Amino acid sequence: MNIKNAAIILAGGSGSRYGAPVPKQFTCINGRMVLDYTVCSFLDTADLIVLAVSAEYISEMRNHFKNSKILICEGGASRQESVYKALLFLEAFNPAVVAVHDGARMLVTAKMINEPPHSQTRHRVSFDSLCCFSK
Repeated sequence: MNIKNAAIILAGGSGSRYGAPVPKQFTCINGRMVLDYTVCSFLDTADLIVLAVSAEYISEMRNHFKNSKILICEGGASRQESVYKALLFLEAFNPAVVAVHDGARMLVTAKMINEPPHSQTRHRVSFDSLCCFSK
């Protein structure tokens, strides 16, 4: 199966520096998880979204995200390993473009995702957490 655009959203961090009972990406703001806001920004731009989460949250995330465009995979011990595992997970779908974003960075918008990278400086926005790979 070939798809045009895919997104990997990294949500496997422990949130140890955050100091809350749950990792930052699972914290609720206005009744929704931070991760919900992040995922919603990618729903209209990506054909498929892979959430890389720690093993202890896989079942909970599968129950929470019922959209067929959202798949859950187990992340790794590091950000790099989580990206690698998610890319392997996506391999069967053969995406032309893959965006990688941190699940706890909820302020990304669909407009930001769709703009070409060279235009991001116009808005004085740093996209350290948004990377795109294409063939």
